[in-house]
Amino acid sequence: MRLTTQGQVTLFFGALTLLFALPILIDPAHRLVPLSSDTRLFLWTLEWHLRALTTHPLTVFEAPIFYPAHHALAFSENLLGLAPLTAPVLAASKNPVLALNVALLAATWLSALGAYALARRLGASTGGALLAGLVFAFGPPRFARSAQVFLFMTPGLPWTFAFLEDYRSRGRPRSLHLAILVFTWQCAASLHMGLFTAFAGAAWLLLRATRDRALPARIVRDLGLPGLAAGAALTVLAVPYLAVRNEQGLVRTLGAVADWDPNLASFLASPSLLHEALTAALSGLSGAHDAPRTYLFPGFVTVGLSLYALRRWPAADRDRFIDASPGWAWLGAGLVLSLGTTLPFYGWLYAVLPTLDMVRVPSRFFVIATLGLAILAAAGLDRIRSPAIRRALVVAALLEFAIDVRAVEYRVDVPEADRWLASESGPVVVAEVPTTGSERAARSSQLNSEYMLHAAAHGWPTIHGYSGLVPQKSEALFRLLEDFPSDESLANLESLGVTHVVVHRGLYRPGERPLLGRFDDPAFLDRLTLVHESGDDGVYRLPLSRARR
Repeated sequence: MRLTTQGQVTLFFGALTLLFALPILIDPAHRLVPLSSDTRLFLWTLEWHLRALTTHPLTVFEAPIFYPAHHALAFSENLLGLAPLTAPVLAASKNPVLALNVALLAATWLSALGAYALARRLGASTGGALLAGLVFAFGPPRFARSAQVFLFMTPGLPWTFAFLEDYRSRGRPRSLHLAILVFTWQCAASLHMGLFTAFAGAAWLLLRATRDRALPARIVRDLGLPGLAAGAALTVLAVPYLAVRNEQGLVRTLGAVADWDPNLASFLASPSLLHEALTAALSGLSGAHDAPRTYLFPGFVTVGLSLYALRRWPAADRDRFIDASPGWAWLGAGLVLSLGTTLPFYGWLYAVLPTLDMVRVPSRFFVIATLGLAILAAAGLDRIRSPAIRRALVVAALLEFAIDVRAVEYRVDVPEADRWLASESGPVVVAEVPTTGSERAARSSQLNSEYMLHAAAHGWPTIHGYSGLVPQKSEALFRLLEDFPSDESLANLESLGVTHVVVHRGLYRPGERPLLGRFDDPAFLDRLTLVHESGDDGVYRLPLSRARR
């Protein structure tokens, strides 16, 4: 049986996703995109989803990290929208690495299909829409962010507007309801992407309302019960973040945002193999240049075709044009917002939109511009009459997007001492040493993110955590534990209700090893009792008479 065009496109993007992820697919259960503390945070988040949603789903935001902080899941992206996909994989495999890789592959595939569907809805040919899917899903500005899962969860962005364009042109409320459903999922999968989709939606609505002034009122009229349900779901999702914002100060100042503003080199940089080769050759000719802060160059083919879409054509050929106006709106909005505090516009928005102060890196807004460029590239391609040239440009774009995906071997290896804690009767609150404060940020984030994964194995609350926000009290405690055991550190743990301390002797650096001798100090014998030992690791219990929750 011959596949339909849609079936062929679906298989093509699926095969392309697998090709780009080949270094991971060699062993998807034990290979990851570049490992970082963020990666461990996402692995822990997926494990917490499974545990919470199968035991006490109503308290999913009360994650047992940064004990005794409340709403700890809201200290960063919650990724709850991924649970329907990742939880079954994790439950069957017991492997969060595999679950994370499945999420990354699915996000890329669905993002490509979404951009394709949107371009087709705007009038692009099959070839033009195919290029739109390539540019959006596989272009360097998006694909280079694979190490940060929440920035990779982009399917809701193009699919929301594919359904909105269908609603606008056909007037079917069902399409509006599907757009609302997709947008709600996008917010649950990534609050960042939900916010970016909302900004793109504002640009889209302003554009479309200039031609159809009745459109905003029609949208409000047709929202119906699905709109109310989505509003309720988004309110429930927002409440923990608003609480954290007020209690913990989850706010990015304009000064902090300015530190992450992209420089000019960022808009000229790409991690693609071809671009890096050209950059190396040109830098050798021109001398030193500023290092880019991020990768925002969308590719020569993409830029060239987007500019070609500006060319005026005879009226007789107008029926071959796609409606590229949303592409220009998204390109303009995404480009201006991604410049951050370089332009005063960002500061004005920051003053009136409370959600904007939760964004630390303005260059992330370029995902909106990338969607715009995908549509404009499709428009430019469709203005070329020669089928051979069109095919050659699609192939050239594909070759230009090829990047060196550097996967690393990684296994979530939880020490036996931490697994032993699962057999302890509660209540149990865990601390682990060594640890350090933010003065040694790299080591602090590494240790605390690893201790989170340890806690996922035994399920008890832990004082440790790594996230977009670290409470000041937690940071002070981490710094204090550098000197553990000491009277002050023990007193603080006891006051918090910590019952067990896991000591990883093998993680102590040479200059820290004298601290290990303190565990045999008679002054601490009545406050630390060794209850389990495994290799270089030991578990000490604090007296229950002192520990309190």
